[in-house]
Amino acid sequence: MKKSNPNPEANIHIVGKNRLQNELLVSFLKDKTSFEITCSQNLEPMAPIKEDESPLSQFFLIDCKVLDVQKYWAEIESWKNSIPSQSFVALCNVDPKFKIEKFAMKNNIQGIFYEDDPPEVIRNGISSILNGELWYSRKTLVKHILEPTRSTNSLNHVTSVNLTKREREILTLITSGRNNQTIADDLFISAHTVKTHIYNIYKKINVANRFQAVLWAIKYL
Repeated sequence: MKKSNPNPEANIHIVGKNRLQNELLVSFLKDKTSFEITCSQNLEPMAPIKEDESPLSQFFLIDCKVLDVQKYWAEIESWKNSIPSQSFVALCNVDPKFKIEKFAMKNNIQGIFYEDDPPEVIRNGISSILNGELWYSRKTLVKHILEPTRSTNSLNHVTSVNLTKREREILTLITSGRNNQTIADDLFISAHTVKTHIYNIYKKINVANRFQAVLWAIKYL
């Protein structure tokens, strides 16, 4: 096992009752990444950040094998809100038959790892989420975008931001998980043009990054 990196990318907190399995995941991630990683059975208070320290992103990986996440969610939200640095939440050990994706998206959970996902998938997913992406299947994202839950207020809001047809098209492709180059290839335009469209989309819908744009699209499109 490699030693802790003096310049870690983020702090990863694995929370859950399955101690043996979670400690094995900690060992794998420490060996394969530069994350600082903790493992506990319950949410614990965060240590205060010193004035001379640069706050790292905090990533909470909640093990759903035993925990009822929906009942536990108020505590998770309270913990997140107490942290001054950027924070992320993902769920792991999720049983697909529980159909928790809709709840997760509505509560700004950045990703889901299923009970049969290997450690490599979890490692890749954590890295992607820290880079501002969502870790859901493309099928799940598209399903929730197209779900007929839009209200009149939502439709009015979409109209008021005045997205062009091309901007709406690109925003939909972003939400389905495509990167800039793939979008450019799909639409037969340059990656630079895609980047310009995305910049204009962010300004119109008042978001700062790709993740926020996806959440906006899920809510309004």
